[in-house]
Amino acid sequence: MYGNIGSRTRLGFTVIGPAVNMASRLETLTKQLGKPVLLSRAFADAVEGEFDLKSGRISGARVQRSDRAVCVLRVKGASCDSIATAKSQADIR
Repeated sequence: MYGNIGSRTRLGFTVIGPAVNMASRLETLTKQLGKPVLLSRAFADAVEGEFDLKSGRISGARVQRSDRAVCVLRVKGASCDSIATAKSQADIR
């Protein structure tokens, strides 16, 4: 869910919901595991064929405060440099 939240005098655009919570928890996990990119199996399945995802499962990775098991994947060969290059190429398009 997304939209403006607040009062007439102070509005803020925000995004809330389970997908946002999962993204935040995966971001925290990237720092704990020292991996620049992590994704859930559900996300990988949703974008299959859209990107070159050469992913590998991370065994034992646990998403905090999740009420269900989540398969966590890493993108093989992903580094901060390769991510920055991909982002700059996407910005050009």
